[in-house]
Amino acid sequence: MDERLPRERELASVSGAETSEHRRSFSWRLRILACVALACVAAACAVRLGLTAPTWVSWQNRTLSCDFDADGSPEELTLAGQRVLVHDADGTTLYESDRAWRVSDALAADVTRDGRPELVMLLWRRGNYGNSRPFWESGTDLRMTQHVYVMGLEGGAMQPVWMGHELGEGLKVSRMGATEDGLLELTTTDGRTSTWVWDYFGFSLVE
Repeated sequence: MDERLPRERELASVSGAETSEHRRSFSWRLRILACVALACVAAACAVRLGLTAPTWVSWQNRTLSCDFDADGSPEELTLAGQRVLVHDADGTTLYESDRAWRVSDALAADVTRDGRPELVMLLWRRGNYGNSRPFWESGTDLRMTQHVYVMGLEGGAMQPVWMGHELGEGLKVSRMGATEDGLLELTTTDGRTSTWVWDYFGFSLVE
């Protein structure tokens, strides 16, 4: 028989309830911390294995005007949220980058030196070859790799001019630019800039 006074029994009951609540709260905190730790480990592993873009990538945002088809009416190029959009003067969408690509930089320049500017994109995508894989390559490539793609406006739509294979793990390109005479410039994370010239089959390094 419980001989404690009603007030003492009430306090004991409240104390037990608080202890139980603290235990539940502590358990949830441990679970949250474990989930955060697992997420951090998974993210680190994904970066290490090349399954996501590296943390050093500088994601640019910009809007510029360029007359891609040389008809006297400039189009608008927008880079935002890792995607590129091109609209004509009345707002019609002429080009939208593939949703599977993550575009870090984009510019408009006549890098092929044909008298008309092209859309040049510095982007990350999964795999090196996409659907155009050579016969000697097999298996699934899940790595995120860095590429330079060149598109030109033909017949009212952006068409591929050059879609290069990966730049290579050792070449950490953070941004790009172009000279007035159409040379492509790639700048790496350590501040070094290399210059590339179009040779009809791709780009060659200017020594």
